Amino acid sequence: MENNFNRYPAFTGAVSVLLALGATVYWQIAFLLAFWLYILSPVLRKVSFAVCGVILSSYFLQKDGFSFAENPPKNGSGTVEEVLNRPNGHAIILKTDFGKTRLSYVGEDIPLPGDSVLWQAKWFPITPPTVPGSFNAPEWMRSQGYRASGSLEKVEILGSKFTFQRFSFSVKQKLEKYFLQYYAKPESALLMGLLAGDRSGISETLQNDFRKTGLVHVLSISGFHVVMLAGMLTLFLRALRLPRKVSQILSIALLCLYAPITGGSSAVWRAVLMFCVMESGKIFQKSANSINALGVALVFILIFSPEQAFSAGFQLSAAATFGILLGQGIKLPHFHGKIGKSFSSFIFEPSFITLCATLSTLPLLVFHFQSFSPISWLGNLVVVPLVGLGMQAGVLSLFGIHPFICQTFADSATLLLRASSVITSFLAVNPYASSTIGPWPLPCLFAISIFISLLPFMRRKNHRARRVAIFCLFFCAAVFFGFELKKNFFPSWSAVFLDIGQGDSILLKSPGGRFYLVDAGPPGKKRSLAKDKIIPYFRSQGISKIDAIIISHPHADHYGNAADILKEFPVKEFWTTSCAQRSVADRSWRNVLETARSKGVPIKNLRTGLGLKEKMLISKSEWDLTVLYPDSLLCEKNQNNNSIVLKVQGLGQTLLLTGDLEKQGEKQLLPLDIKSDVLKLGHHGSKTSSTREFLERVSPSSAIISVAQKNMYRHPSKEVLDRLDSLGIRNYKTSEMGSIEVEFSQGKTQVF
Repeated sequence: MENNFNRYPAFTGAVSVLLALGATVYWQIAFLLAFWLYILSPVLRKVSFAVCGVILSSYFLQKDGFSFAENPPKNGSGTVEEVLNRPNGHAIILKTDFGKTRLSYVGEDIPLPGDSVLWQAKWFPITPPTVPGSFNAPEWMRSQGYRASGSLEKVEILGSKFTFQRFSFSVKQKLEKYFLQYYAKPESALLMGLLAGDRSGISETLQNDFRKTGLVHVLSISGFHVVMLAGMLTLFLRALRLPRKVSQILSIALLCLYAPITGGSSAVWRAVLMFCVMESGKIFQKSANSINALGVALVFILIFSPEQAFSAGFQLSAAATFGILLGQGIKLPHFHGKIGKSFSSFIFEPSFITLCATLSTLPLLVFHFQSFSPISWLGNLVVVPLVGLGMQAGVLSLFGIHPFICQTFADSATLLLRASSVITSFLAVNPYASSTIGPWPLPCLFAISIFISLLPFMRRKNHRARRVAIFCLFFCAAVFFGFELKKNFFPSWSAVFLDIGQGDSILLKSPGGRFYLVDAGPPGKKRSLAKDKIIPYFRSQGISKIDAIIISHPHADHYGNAADILKEFPVKEFWTTSCAQRSVADRSWRNVLETARSKGVPIKNLRTGLGLKEKMLISKSEWDLTVLYPDSLLCEKNQNNNSIVLKVQGLGQTLLLTGDLEKQGEKQLLPLDIKSDVLKLGHHGSKTSSTREFLERVSPSSAIISVAQKNMYRHPSKEVLDRLDSLGIRNYKTSEMGSIEVEFSQGKTQVF
């Protein structure tokens, strides 16, 4: 294996840098880095140490010198660095006295890059995510170098000067205007995304379909687009009969100009730099290896932007490219005859390359997104060629010498792009379009990565590689087996109270690994909380399906995201009450019920006495979820008092969930056995609930309050909090702690 590393010194150095940067965050990577440096030759080891030293110094200098602006002023002066199109307006990147900021702007008089402006802004608080798995705004802002973000309320342009970003913005505007002359809006938006990196016009539905099917890379300008454009550019320059060296130098210059126009993502610069290295080798008549070219590109990117090492886009782009390059170097079996050759060219070889890219990115997909698309290979076989041809036709429509020729190419591009959208939407409907995998322990991901990396060497009968690969497989098997043993010998169950604002959303996990979502939180004001918080949390926890959604009562702060969850995530059953089903005055609630029926999800009516039991294998005890309230025959006018009350017990611990139950409903529970270790306070801690008599009867050690910060109802009530304190009941609020996890094990309850 050492000889193979010696063949790719640049790539070896890039991997060393990535491992060194990774070890600064995840200490486990330090062991992998030590092993990697150990197996290198002495010369490569010295080079790797030197490169690592330079880039690590750059990383820590940038990291230590960055901080978010504290209490930024509401107005001031600055210079517009960049303007980005967004679905609902623009994002203005503004350089101020306290650093670079990002401001959303909705208005007609758009300041342009290079403009000096007086501004007035409203700043947003920079807070870490309170729901695990959701978007981490502070980390993203840090990676972009933004010291503050907010909305631009007023702007006055004082003067302007020419900048490259101004030229880039002007090019994009003219390109969009040109496309709209020959294309319908959906296809124009697709071409803007494919050629200019502007996806603001592409519908959210279509973007979600591409994400589900694992084809979102097609919509983002990456190596696929750059390689295709580079090929077209090379052919065009050769057609002009320019000297070869002149055409090669022009190709390099034009692509280096194109990269920043598209936004200059790491994937674009990686592809452009690789092209520059390969073409430079031809200019100087030196042989250039594609894997070494990848290494040179990665090192250059990390020198100027070392934080890119932690970017999922950068990692996936590098891994996919490495997998494809390795795959291209493997000799595949030959098929004879016209049919065999056609099968090899159009199905077998593309499938193999797709497999190589999929395997190389799999550990990263599991680590970052806990998701994988089993049908992405089919999309890559069908959709990617259609998009590629559509993009080429779109480029040709720009350079037609007559409107008729332009329209002909535009019609061809429209047909191809529309076909790719229809096929993608068809694939996205498939229940296997996206599957949840993980999360897996970091050491297992390392072992799987090493195993995948060694596959090409195992084909060459390399015994050392085979031994290491077998060890990696046994290591992973041992770790997963250990987790299964722990789950059976030391069982536990949990309840997670998600911080989704002024509403309830509670995820119950049984000892056997079944999941029940009690309520689905309030609807989002601008974006769906299901897509932004709840479903990302499911994926981050490795949840592949929800066994049942339980809606306590038909109020929007309890069912607000149920329809989106039913549409976007596998759900086996939908539980509510007959009273709720008869309450059809609310159009949004009717939509939830109709969505469940259209998705084929059975709707089950709960009533007093119903429930389910789950037996534990080793301890032979039971986990029990029981409905204590309401009676299906009696429907209160006040929907809060129709709330489903659930008692969950197992391993000697009990949890009571009361929805929005108020005093009248609590009285009906007093004769029942409602003593519990943990209580979810009814109606978000309102003074209309949680009477002293009820609290004394439940006698919990802890109470959870699902509530939003600074809510208009001023929940929880001071009267209720004082009552809890007087009874010695600890209270935990999602408004203060974020999402709250309560874990129940044998004789023990822990709140996180």
